[in-house]
Amino acid sequence: MGRYDKFDEDIREAPVTTLNIWNPDPKGTLTGLVVSIRTIETRIGESDVIDIKDGSDEVFSVWISQVLRDKLETAQVRVGDVVGIRFDGLQESKTGKNYKNYTVKRYTEGPEHTDNPLFDPPLFSGEELPSVEDDVAASQV
Repeated sequence: MGRYDKFDEDIREAPVTTLNIWNPDPKGTLTGLVVSIRTIETRIGESDVIDIKDGSDEVFSVWISQVLRDKLETAQVRVGDVVGIRFDGLQESKTGKNYKNYTVKRYTEGPEHTDNPLFDPPLFSGEELPSVEDDVAASQV
């Protein structure tokens, strides 16, 4: 018996935690029930996802970018709501950088809907955020 056998057995028993990531083409849509909004650990750090169950009862996870976060907050989306998300493709910002743009609509409020902020504190406040390159350059000083 090896020294790590008990760990090997533990990892074999651990639940599978895969995501069914929504990867739409431009103008692709996802409409359904918001079943969760959560923070997950990835290999490059924490990331937020919204899980939406579509009309076929399939759950898709959508990475929440800064732009999508702003749209979700504006639409006041909460767990239990029925929402539609349309991927509007890549667009160019005022600074010349490309970003993924979305349209978000909330169709119904779920029974647990509140007026509390979805993200506290909000990540995106409408002002231009520093780029990853700026963060890297600042960390090397």
